[in-house]
Order: sequence, then structure tokens, then C-alpha cells
Amino acid sequence: MKIGGKDKLPAVRTSGDLLVSEFQLAMTNLSTAEVAKAEAEYSEHDIENILKYTTPENGIFLTPDDITPEAASRLVQTSVDAHMKKVQAEQINNYAARQLSQQQLDAEKQYKGRKVQITAIGNNKDIFIPLWLDKRTGGLREGTYKGKSITGIIDDIALEKNLLLIKPTLMWRTIQPDRRFFLVVVINMQNLTPNVNIKLK
Repeated sequence: MKIGGKDKLPAVRTSGDLLVSEFQLAMTNLSTAEVAKAEAEYSEHDIENILKYTTPENGIFLTPDDITPEAASRLVQTSVDAHMKKVQAEQINNYAARQLSQQQLDAEKQYKGRKVQITAIGNNKDIFIPLWLDKRTGGLREGTYKGKSITGIIDDIALEKNLLLIKPTLMWRTIQPDRRFFLVVVINMQNLTPNVNIKLK
């Protein structure tokens, strides 16, 4: 559609739910890649086990002559399976890495600097981790927070680490100036479900 002689670009949809779903997709893809890697390693161990429990005729070390036709058949099948799973694991990992890189760029462009209200779902603990200024070292230290909700500005997004960095609003920085940020653990890694609801302000 043209307005004033120029093409109008479609608006990019943003919402708190969409941001949560980006984290969920990233964690699901990374978990899938980890599972695929573990399965490939398990298949490689199967080959070692077949050989390990084959008795060497010379009583010292294994030779090709020690492998029975049945064991050889199992080795071929297991070897193909192991190589297939290794290639699949590499492909899944590469796909997850490419998608995560693009998701990260898009999320930073669309959400960094946005004001949000984040509310914990259920009774999950350690979702909000306040970062306080340590006056002795000048660094930041973790604290505790018993509230169910925070409001602030998205300062950074780390999809791969499943974390949002939130800068408290000016009011809260005035009340508690040494509390510099909140870390928010967005996805529950036990079941890959959201820990929080996010509402853009």
C-alpha cells in the first residue's frame, strides 16, 4: 500500500506474550539440540559396549576375527545409527544457533528500552533476582525479592541464557537507589512453560 508515493512497511507486531514466546521457542530449540547431542553420544557408546563385551580369542586384545557375524551385523546397524544421529545433532544445533541469532537481533530491536510490567505465574521461586550495588567492591551482588510483580525498562535481553535484564522505574530507583537491576528468569526449564506474564506499558 502506498501513502504519499511511498510504500508503507507493515508494522511489526510486539506484545509481552510474543516476547515470552520468543524465549520459549529459544529454550525449546536449545533443549532439542541438547537431547539430540546426548542421543548421538549414547549411540556411540553402544558401539563401544558391543566391542567391549566381545571376548578376544588371544586373551589380550580384540581382533576383527573375534567379531561374530551376529555382532558384526549389530555393529553395522549401530554404527549407521550413531553416525546418523551425530549428523542430525549437528544439523539441529546449527539450525538452533542460526534461529537464536536472528531471534536475538529481532528481540533487541523490538523490545529493548520498552517499559514492562512483569508478573510471576503461580508460586515459582527465584524468578526475580534483584542486583544491588555493592558499595565495597563497586560491583553488583544478587539479593532476594519476595514480590510477585515488577515494573521497569528492558535494559537487555539474553534469549540463550533465558534472562531479561530490567532497570527499575525512576520511582523505585529513587526509593532504593542501590537496587540497580532485576534479572528475570522467563521460562521454567523443568517443563519449558512460562514463569511470567509480560505486559508492555
